[in-house]
Amino acid sequence: MFFRRTRVVLLVSTALVSVSAAWLWGADESAERIQDGFESPRPIWRQEQTDATINLQAHERSSRAAHSGRTAERFHFTAGIGSSFFYSYPLPKVVVPENLKVELFVRSNRVGVRIYGRVVLPKDIDPNTGQPSFVMIPGTGYENNDRWQRIELTSLRPSIERQARVLRAATSRPVDVEGAYLERVVVNLFGGMGETEVFLDDLEISPVPQETVAALNKPEAPSPTLPDPASNPETPTAVPVSTARVKLDSMNKLMRRGNDNRDYDWLVTAIDAPDADVAQLSHFGFDVLADKVDADPQRIKDAVKWGFLLMPDLDATLEGKPIEPERMFAAAKNYPFRDHVAFWNLGNHLGSALDLESRKHELERIRTAVAALRGLPQNVSHLTTAGVDGELPLFANGPKRISIMTISPNAWASAQEPIDTYKFLKQRRDLTALSNLEGNFFTWLPATPPLSVQTSIWGHDQPPAWGKPRVQPEQVRLFSYLALAAGYRGIGFRGDADLTTDEGRPLLIECAFLNEEIDLMESILANGKGPIPLFDTFDLDPPTLPPLGSAPTLQVPKTKELKPHPSIKAAGIATQDQKGMLLLVADFAGGAQFQPSQMAKHNLNITIPAPESAQAFEISPGDVKAIEARERVPGGIRITLPDFGVTSLVLVTTDHGMADRLLNAISGVRPRACQLAIEQARSQLRMVEETTNRLIADGHTLYDPNDSKLAPLPVGSRPPNEEEKLLKLADSMIKTAQENFERMEYPLAWSEARRAGRTLRHLMFAQWSKGYADMAKLVAPEPPKPPRTRQGRMSVDELKAEQEVARNRTPMLLMPLASPPLVSYNSLPQHYIWLDWMARSFGASLLRGGSFDNHSELESAGWINQSYQLDGINSHVSTVPSDDDPDQRFLKMTVEPAENRSIDSFAPFFDFPAAAIRTPPIRVTAGQFLRISVLVQKANPSTPGQGGIIITDSIGGEALQFRNHGSIPSSPRSSSSAGYLPTE
Repeated sequence: MFFRRTRVVLLVSTALVSVSAAWLWGADESAERIQDGFESPRPIWRQEQTDATINLQAHERSSRAAHSGRTAERFHFTAGIGSSFFYSYPLPKVVVPENLKVELFVRSNRVGVRIYGRVVLPKDIDPNTGQPSFVMIPGTGYENNDRWQRIELTSLRPSIERQARVLRAATSRPVDVEGAYLERVVVNLFGGMGETEVFLDDLEISPVPQETVAALNKPEAPSPTLPDPASNPETPTAVPVSTARVKLDSMNKLMRRGNDNRDYDWLVTAIDAPDADVAQLSHFGFDVLADKVDADPQRIKDAVKWGFLLMPDLDATLEGKPIEPERMFAAAKNYPFRDHVAFWNLGNHLGSALDLESRKHELERIRTAVAALRGLPQNVSHLTTAGVDGELPLFANGPKRISIMTISPNAWASAQEPIDTYKFLKQRRDLTALSNLEGNFFTWLPATPPLSVQTSIWGHDQPPAWGKPRVQPEQVRLFSYLALAAGYRGIGFRGDADLTTDEGRPLLIECAFLNEEIDLMESILANGKGPIPLFDTFDLDPPTLPPLGSAPTLQVPKTKELKPHPSIKAAGIATQDQKGMLLLVADFAGGAQFQPSQMAKHNLNITIPAPESAQAFEISPGDVKAIEARERVPGGIRITLPDFGVTSLVLVTTDHGMADRLLNAISGVRPRACQLAIEQARSQLRMVEETTNRLIADGHTLYDPNDSKLAPLPVGSRPPNEEEKLLKLADSMIKTAQENFERMEYPLAWSEARRAGRTLRHLMFAQWSKGYADMAKLVAPEPPKPPRTRQGRMSVDELKAEQEVARNRTPMLLMPLASPPLVSYNSLPQHYIWLDWMARSFGASLLRGGSFDNHSELESAGWINQSYQLDGINSHVSTVPSDDDPDQRFLKMTVEPAENRSIDSFAPFFDFPAAAIRTPPIRVTAGQFLRISVLVQKANPSTPGQGGIIITDSIGGEALQFRNHGSIPSSPRSSSSAGYLPTE
């Protein structure tokens, strides 16, 4: 067990914490009993009050000891002075008959564990709380060290009556025990001061009515001490459309059924990793497993066993051909695991066909399938999802709309900067704002690179272990926060079998951290409505007082107004009571899609609208820290994050007791989170050391003695070795984290382990930047300057000559993806080999008609108009003569509204290029390099996030396409990727 699911529920101005876990019940109908062998992956016992100082190191399902089966529930903690450390096991209403018996097997290194039953008296109302009163019925205790022993509750009815008599005497009110029911089983794990290890297994309650046993087949339960969400007038009441596990309420909000038969807010986290080990994936907090509808039944059976809901792909039964609605419905109806389905996936890349007629047929096919799936039984999910690339308003409109729209941004190693990815995701939601208010959007994020990237580098050869492109943990973290900031209510990670290997484990650990953060704040994230504001962040204000020792003056010093931080932004999601706000702080750093920089900042200021009494807490799986630096300013309060790195989760609330409840929520996962953070840091250090050693062995150090811009070294001195210095610093941080972990100083262990990643990113970004600079020098070298006739200032003629050279030089727009090995840090050593090949590989153009001087030659050479047809839009692709030289022609591409249509009647951006042209194929051989370049002039900028000039080749595909959305007035030359082509 790595993580249990944890959720913070904000109902009114106070916040209440509920820890939930997956249930795996077994019921013997003939014996009318409840049994739990504790074989599911997640623990179910929940921490209650304690009067002792407890350091909980582990609460998990463990195979180290089991009374029967494979696993038992394990507790490992160190206790101070006290007498109680209670955990409870929630139950439905088990009415107490005369012969009710509760049995539980215990093994511990200390005696003293005792069982209790919490019995509710429904006809006796406590006047102080307005709730039914309850009594605690004691059972037997544990008396054998390190041996399994059964402890039990028996003779409950006489014990209830005795407790009722005490209650009558203490309260002077008639206490009626009629209808008393067992609400939960409670154990006191305290066995004395010091280290304690307890195993619980084989809980059995009997006899139990058949209807109570049948009611236990539910996935989750909130704490019985929490108020009923339906009793809060500010909380919308779900309008059930089915009895399925998952549904949408009347406010278009995604809900998941709890085991108390109520619906709770849900933000989906899914995993799609074919051939990855399902049992391992289940330990990292994912809700849903996506796979083909015809996937290996044993794999899906294991997924259900480990607590996954399912997302079957109904479009996967016939490859290459559209699936008809009748086939989709039949596949869903006959799916053996349909009771565990969360969503039915109807396909991917919808709305991407070029011609209007094909898209019209596709739309009708999907709408028919949506309507057909509503004919499934009421206990089966009717919710649908699909990957939509174009015409989103049509798929989101009307009663036959897709329930959850899936968007897959081209985020990793692409021409889209993180801020463009955020805008792209936000644009998708904006497109459906009128057709589907507060529509649900889900995004798939890359946990493994597109295959086209690996193929572009290594062809069909198997890449070496060190050279396989990899998505970095910080990139997945950044993309996840961008999606949440854009208002998405579901995040999926697309990986492969590598996720459950040693190489993919750092990324899987990061997914676990993200899943835990989402679970902690799930009720706020799932209830986010309307536009989510994006706040600027700032450095600390400059000092207003003169420095000590300076001459006194009456003049007020003048200071410039601080500019916002260029890349760090904070998205604010209001709580339901509108008295608090959840801040998702992220560094939208340019180039992070290739290699994240250090992405850290000390003393970062954020001003948000909030009451003066609001308190801010920074939340992570390893700690909950109250942010002390805050002050009232115009517009709200300003908080200061003392130590920011990549992302930060900050809750601003008027409930000052929130910190204790949040700490209680993460207490069970914090030890394991710290241990995983240290493991992740060590793995990252090994990877960076290996790549660094390869670069140094090939002569590519950060210090380049041939760089003319560097000052010469003093005679006899050694060149600096920044690589070794930074690697040692990261290693020192990891050792400090381990020492703090062993002392159970979990906040320090967590922070030191995470800081080690910053040091490694600082080194990785420096090495990556040098690789890009070396490519730029090779591809677009600085032109030679005109010769100087004398030292000192330039003459007028020399200045004019230099300016003329600069004017005549064609500027180059060169992106890192021009060299596929440069898009990933792991393949950086291969990039330098490519640079050697680039220096001697390019020659005459292979493309016929590429000068566009002969219009008739284009068609005969095989150029094809690939424009995306849009209703009401006319596009033109033609050649036009140059104003300066009639014999020279250019390719002109224009897009304009049809007659009688205003440009304001269209969206500000289109999903696909409305004007596009495809070159004829070019025959190349294995190992041959291509340089794709074109002179471009574009008068007006496009909306960031989607449009612009796009150059795509069939080798690199969409992942490595060149894109630029700015205006290009002076005809710079853009350069797309070079390609390494395998032998076909």
